[in-house]
Amino acid sequence: KAVSKAAAVKSQGTMEKHCSEETRKGDNGQSQELAKLNDDNELATSEHHNASTSLYEPSYGYMTKKFRAKYLEWCGWPSSITYMLRTGATLDGDNNTQDDLILSLQASTNTNDPLYFWQLYSLIGEELVLELLTNFYDRVFDDTEEFHWFRAIFEELTSKQYHIIAQTYMWLDCFGCGRMYHGGEFRLDFHHRQTSALTIMNGRGAERWIHHMKAALDDEIPIGNEVTDSRIRVAINTFLQFFLEYYGDSFGFEVAPNVFGDVSKASPDKSSWKAGDGQQY
Repeated sequence: KAVSKAAAVKSQGTMEKHCSEETRKGDNGQSQELAKLNDDNELATSEHHNASTSLYEPSYGYMTKKFRAKYLEWCGWPSSITYMLRTGATLDGDNNTQDDLILSLQASTNTNDPLYFWQLYSLIGEELVLELLTNFYDRVFDDTEEFHWFRAIFEELTSKQYHIIAQTYMWLDCFGCGRMYHGGEFRLDFHHRQTSALTIMNGRGAERWIHHMKAALDDEIPIGNEVTDSRIRVAINTFLQFFLEYYGDSFGFEVAPNVFGDVSKASPDKSSWKAGDGQQY
């Protein structure tokens, strides 16, 4: 069922409301940045709506190809193939239908087909992402005194509303919504390595982050909800599991498997693994 144009406009308005509420708090650097994020990115969801192909028209963000490639390596694809895909090459096998399904930014409308995180925008737009991350940051900023060490890092970095907007843009950039997260991977890496966020990039911080995110997921996308395409929860679980393991490798902490629930991994059609000049990889 296609999301209505009215719903698309409503979700855009929700994003703008978050920005405008923060801007009204004062003319400081954070509020100006929030306004700039909103102006630069303009979530024109109503213009993206295209019911004939998908619910929303996707496009590559600053990080979509990079983290799609890293995810495929996580799934066991060889780096020679993922590098080729990252640079914009295509797979030219005799029968690459399976790989086309994996690599496309368009989600398959067949609920028996897998759904990958870079296809999520084409199916859900941005409203669910915003609601999920609002739920998550509400939990973080309302954390108990026992976990003040965790909450305090987020409070020190910036306001709750700014966290919500910036994280929403980062997810949407990876999900195929276009160039939302200005600065891309450099900005993401700087945030985690060059700010006080570094102090919770460890097993203790990851455990608390997982606690709040899983609770938010169970609120917003409950497992077994027959109204929702069950692939959506699995795709987001996979996105989060992949990123946690990526950070675990980068910062030296362990992550248990499937901490958010079921995940999916892309199984390629190896017959299509050759470049356009016929070289087999």
